[in-house]
Amino acid sequence: MPSPIYTDPGKSKDILADYLQDYRHFHLMEVKSKVRYGRNAIFSIALLTILGDLIKAILFEMPDGFYFSAAISLTFVSLGVYCTKEPLEAIIISLLLYIGFWLCAILLVDTTYIYKGIFFRVLLLYFLLRSIRFARELQQMQKDMPSHC
Repeated sequence: MPSPIYTDPGKSKDILADYLQDYRHFHLMEVKSKVRYGRNAIFSIALLTILGDLIKAILFEMPDGFYFSAAISLTFVSLGVYCTKEPLEAIIISLLLYIGFWLCAILLVDTTYIYKGIFFRVLLLYFLLRSIRFARELQQMQKDMPSHC
């Protein structure tokens, strides 16, 4: 079966239009793959949140925040699923929630949360911020492309 990206030049009389359509389709697939970085970052936030508090609950016998962390994780998992339908909205909401929960942890729980896990926090923020650009581009491309592509 031939690749859906490439068309047979003998079938169409307008080779340039076919090439442009193939290019747009290939670019759409590339942008979708880059938006997946944001979705994966959202799922990573959920995983790291629940694992961190699970380890705290088991090792230090402090289960007080576990249920709250489970609710936060479920929120991020649902946003990750929603990211497949509306990536821009889901990524922006996730970014705002992630920063908001981080600031609440700093202000309400302990000021040492400023630097605890800073490497992972910065990495996840980088992927979320980076994927906003691609989610905007994907939204614009889907609006501009015909429905049959």
